[in-house]
Amino acid sequence: MKVVLDHLGECRSVYAAAQAIGSKVGVGPQMLRKWVIQAQLDAQHSPRVATTEQQRIKQLERKNRDLKESDEALLRFSSRGNSTSSLLICSFIDQMRAPN
Repeated sequence: MKVVLDHLGECRSVYAAAQAIGSKVGVGPQMLRKWVIQAQLDAQHSPRVATTEQQRIKQLERKNRDLKESDEALLRFSSRGNSTSSLLICSFIDQMRAPN
């Protein structure tokens, strides 16, 4: 990938550089282009989100979704007129919000 990155200035696109280098190293130009783009993302040379940040975002979205589901379940339960103590509900919410 470093060779392709070094040739980017000489070529009109990442794909053109990948075509030129890929045939010499036995890698398809499309696969090499994807690797170069991912390397650029991970090195933050691109406006897209890096792989580690994507994983963290997915993790936070999953946790957010779980918390929303818990809140909805508690609201449904309490709206039925169940006599569950507020302390028990608050304790449950605090446990769900605590970092793992």
